[in-house]
Amino acid sequence: MWQLNPFDLPEEKYYETFNECCLMFTLYMMLCFSDMVLDDFSKYQVGYALLILTFVFMAVNLARVVKQSIREAKIILFTYKHRKYFNQKKLI
Repeated sequence: MWQLNPFDLPEEKYYETFNECCLMFTLYMMLCFSDMVLDDFSKYQVGYALLILTFVFMAVNLARVVKQSIREAKIILFTYKHRKYFNQKKLI
């Protein structure tokens, strides 16, 4: 998985690895809700851990989306602010 580079930025590779690990742990935790585990207290504890993992997963991905949106907004505002220069030089 680390030898292929399907993403443009190196940090996207780390996000992908984080997402895959969260998914793997979530699926393993879901096994605890089957008849394999009979103790109800253990199921509650695993349920709380599953909630925490889900919220961390959502927070990290939401922060990633907000970070990319801010980055793109900065680029749009910069080009809008300097549009006279770009129009004179025919860069866009």
